Amino acid sequence: MFLDPGDVDERGEWAAYDMFSWTAMGPDRYDSFYEKMYDFYAGFHALDRPQCQTQCE
Repeated sequence: MFLDPGDVDERGEWAAYDMFSWTAMGPDRYDSFYEKMYDFYAGFHALDRPQCQTQCE
């Protein structure tokens, strides 16, 4: 993952990118670091595992 200080939105948020060497695809762009981390958080909680308090939020 990397942040791009040259790609800033109207709120001053830098765009965030995921790039994996094992795929032939280009980087996945997120509008902000927050958006990237929230997507990561949601994906983590979508895993098949026992229910926990943070999955209910």
